[in-house]
Amino acid sequence: MDEIVAVVGDATPVSTRVEIDQRSAPAAVRWMRTQELTLGDLLRDPDDRTVRLAVYPAVLVREGRRMFTPDLDKPLAEGDTLLLLGKEQDLALVRSTVFHDAAVEYVATGREVPTAWVFRVWQKRVARRAQKRPPGGRGSVAA
Repeated sequence: MDEIVAVVGDATPVSTRVEIDQRSAPAAVRWMRTQELTLGDLLRDPDDRTVRLAVYPAVLVREGRRMFTPDLDKPLAEGDTLLLLGKEQDLALVRSTVFHDAAVEYVATGREVPTAWVFRVWQKRVARRAQKRPPGGRGSVAA
């Protein structure tokens, strides 16, 4: 109980179940197909990943096995179910994060990804140009 109070506060926590599957957490599943996503990543604030949300992971169910109070560094897997306790607004942020690719990438890596199509296209072009640029930077002339 002391751990829950330390994370969530004195108010009675709300509980929610989060299914890590294509229907309930599509962005998280897409991310996990190529990268690791830990429980701790998922409990970061999607606006400031240095802030831990007031959410306590009570149970992780994987392949029918229950893990009580799983470690925050535990990698998540498609098919996992989480029972989370916390403040409603923070639980809502977790439920929202798993739906948005940019939010998942930010909480996992700290990279801020543009969400508007035009900015994503522009960012890809800038990255491609930087890769093609000769050593020495812009405008370098071979001697």
